[in-house]
Amino acid sequence: MKRLSAHLQTIGLPILAVVVVFIAAIVIAMPFLNDYLAKHRQDFEKLASSYVHEPIQIGSAHMSWDQYSPAIRFDNVIVSDQLSKQTMLQMSQVRIRLALWRSLWQRQSVVTAHINQLTLGQWGERFFLHPLTLDNVRATFDARKESSDWLLDIHKLQGENSDVDFNVTGLIHLPPKALPTVDLTATTAVADVGKLANYFPIKVMQPELTAWLQQAFISGNASATAVLRGSLADFPFDAPKSGFFSIEAQGHDLDFSFAPHWPHVLHAEGKLNFTGRVMQIHLQQGTLSGIALANVQGTIPYVGKAKPQILHIQTPIVHTDLTQGLAFVATSPAQKKLGKLLKGITLTGPIDCRLGLVIPVKHPAQTTVLGNLNLKQATLKAAEWHVTLSQLTGPITFTANSVSSQTITGLLFNQPIRLQLATLADAAHTLQVTFNVNLQTNTLQQALNLSLSKWVQGGTAITGTLDLSDQAPIQVHLQSNLRGLAVLLPGKLAKPAGAATVFSADLIAADNLPLKLQVQEGLFSAALVFPRDNNQLKLDAINLWIGKGIAPWPVASGLFVAGELDQLDFNDLKPYLNNMGNNSFNLPPLKKLTAQIKTLGLGAVVFKNFNMTLTPLPQAWLVAVSATGTQGSLTIPTPFSATRTLTAQFAQLTLNSPGSTAAVHQAAMPNIKASVLPSIIFQANQLTYGDLPLGQVAFKTTPTPDGLSIDQLTVNFPHALLQASGKWVNANNTNLTQLHGRMRVPHITQFLRDLHVNANNIVISQGSLNFDFSWNDTPIAFSLAHLLGQAHLKVGHGQIVNLGRGNETKLGIGRLLSIFSLQAIPSHLMSGFSDLFQKGYGFNSIVGDFNVKNGDLFTSNLRFEGPVAGVSVKGRIGLVAKDFNCIMGVTPYVVTSTVPAAAGFLGGPVVGLAALAVNVVVSKVTTINTYYYAVTGPWANPTWKRM
Repeated sequence: MKRLSAHLQTIGLPILAVVVVFIAAIVIAMPFLNDYLAKHRQDFEKLASSYVHEPIQIGSAHMSWDQYSPAIRFDNVIVSDQLSKQTMLQMSQVRIRLALWRSLWQRQSVVTAHINQLTLGQWGERFFLHPLTLDNVRATFDARKESSDWLLDIHKLQGENSDVDFNVTGLIHLPPKALPTVDLTATTAVADVGKLANYFPIKVMQPELTAWLQQAFISGNASATAVLRGSLADFPFDAPKSGFFSIEAQGHDLDFSFAPHWPHVLHAEGKLNFTGRVMQIHLQQGTLSGIALANVQGTIPYVGKAKPQILHIQTPIVHTDLTQGLAFVATSPAQKKLGKLLKGITLTGPIDCRLGLVIPVKHPAQTTVLGNLNLKQATLKAAEWHVTLSQLTGPITFTANSVSSQTITGLLFNQPIRLQLATLADAAHTLQVTFNVNLQTNTLQQALNLSLSKWVQGGTAITGTLDLSDQAPIQVHLQSNLRGLAVLLPGKLAKPAGAATVFSADLIAADNLPLKLQVQEGLFSAALVFPRDNNQLKLDAINLWIGKGIAPWPVASGLFVAGELDQLDFNDLKPYLNNMGNNSFNLPPLKKLTAQIKTLGLGAVVFKNFNMTLTPLPQAWLVAVSATGTQGSLTIPTPFSATRTLTAQFAQLTLNSPGSTAAVHQAAMPNIKASVLPSIIFQANQLTYGDLPLGQVAFKTTPTPDGLSIDQLTVNFPHALLQASGKWVNANNTNLTQLHGRMRVPHITQFLRDLHVNANNIVISQGSLNFDFSWNDTPIAFSLAHLLGQAHLKVGHGQIVNLGRGNETKLGIGRLLSIFSLQAIPSHLMSGFSDLFQKGYGFNSIVGDFNVKNGDLFTSNLRFEGPVAGVSVKGRIGLVAKDFNCIMGVTPYVVTSTVPAAAGFLGGPVVGLAALAVNVVVSKVTTINTYYYAVTGPWANPTWKRM
């Protein structure tokens, strides 16, 4: 009352009366003011826009009297970006009331405001993950104008939505030509921290940090306090003393993820703090893979777009058990690296552990780990191999890709063992364990269920290394002088216990695979394979190498021996192959002999300087051979019968002596009965038959009641391809071979050169020959003199030119082709068109059908079609006798021209076409009669007769 009296005395009763009258006048004039607002709404929008420096649109404005104070309501208020015209802020309904009596009382404007719904559009998107929408926003603030600026003293600004509720207090300074300056404090409560990232200023962070924040907070609730102080034009306040921004949140019952694919921290209590560009995490308590955590610190030193975001995590010393530590590894990315190393291994015992993580937020898969643990009487068991390391004690330092330790002590087979750990600088980051131990054979035999007493007795000191990698089998490398160990092997391989020798052994143990042991001692080496049978290791295979070198691993069960031989015949192997029983030392049976052979006899063929490998397979022999010009293998079935399959595969195969093809044919033609042949699968990538390079040859046959079926034959010449099938009938001491197929030649000229034909003056493009042939002999006894059948020839464009007498005598097939150059026609028989063929004959195609009988070709429709003339051939062409008995028809197309067409074709198709075009322009192209000639006599000198 005293204060009220003082205010009344100050303003005076007369003034109070004036105010009351003024208020009454406002109430009476309220309808007129609403009309005024409607008419001048755009002026009001301009005034409001001048304070926020962006365009403002107001849907409607309405004044009323509320609780003895004037109030104004704005509907659908939109603040837009001046350049993009996008909505920056939208308010569905704004109600502002001037607390008249409080304003008089406090001598400044006291305003309350209520906004039904407020959406931060583009303004929100500048800083936040999504536009923010707030409901039921309420504010009480004092507003006063100082000079041209407005000052807002916010006593209360409250709002909420489905995720958060908040309360803001502080000051806002609104200069007319600059962004606001603020000093605000906000408190908020978040019911679901999984949505907390929506309210961080993520747009000033890197997108990778945004993704990390979204996955980091999984569940729980939190409360937070935010402070924003400074000009919004300077946000996020990177310049010194330009402003201050911080968010401090307290989380409860949080499930939190430091990085994708790593185990989550569960039921955590902790704090999150953003101050400027720095983010800090303090995990007060929680659990990780069942391990209790407390006082875990996390820091991102820089939050922004100028450099990468790196999260640093550090735990204090944690007391736990190896079992829980392995559970953490099993659910982390470390499982990919360590899981294979620890497969089949049980680790138990107490440890002290401290862990640090450095997590690149952009590339979490590149997380680096630095940890320290201390073993305290731990135990390691590898049950599959019956190996136990006990009382393990010592420190270990580890990262995501390395483990190291200077000294770990323990017991192996009740013998003291000392270990050192190191990670090698190789691509696989192999963990290498170096150890020193004294081992006794009786202890090993009992522990490993391995029969060693037949081989060794006693004990010796061993140094070694154990290599562990997730990309390779376990490897053990041993070295010793074997002093104290007696080796019970025959002859010179034996060693008494007191003698010393240089010994090394390498052991390889892979999942679900036999144990492998490679031994070197003196002048021999051996590679041994031990499959596990009923929890016992049994010697199954040995590779023995006599002399210098290292024995390779066996590829199958049995004893494998390597040596050098001067001479060997297949028959010479029989006494050895029939005596492959077990010896007194229970060695596996002899299965393979590999030798270098200077002279090898294989059937009728003798090879020199061969390397041979002879291997007995189940019901077959595998013979691999190699030499200059020949390299391949044969699998010969046993027994050799029609029910089995013989396979032959050669990279190179040369079937020739310095003689001719005929010599090879004669040498390779034993009397073969088809009834005893198995199915044959043959392939030679490069086959030379006599002096002919046949290229890649492959065929497949299957037995039939009267011979065999040639299912497939492919001869891939260097410049041709022959594909055929057929059969071989072998009955009543007679043979008949039938073959049908197709031969395609991409460039006939080059193919002729491959056959040693001088084809320099023959230019013929692609062609094909479809054929159905037979001959009365075996498949490999092919002869033109006995050839029967039909064929269809199709050849593309080409030229036969300048075939003078010299060439005709040198060519083989050239003698046959010479008549088709049309140069051989006597000039007095050409009736004035001899100038067309002065340089030979160019043609566009050759097509014809042939009947083949005993080395002769018979045709009735062989046709050469060229740009200057067409040629038809009917009659016989002798392939064996090399003679002609045929009728040739020549039909000239062009009689005269200023540019000889035939000469044009010598320059190729393009020049020929140009010449032909000139003919059409300069002279008249005509077609005259066909001239027929009887051609008889030998290829080299045929007789021509005009008909």
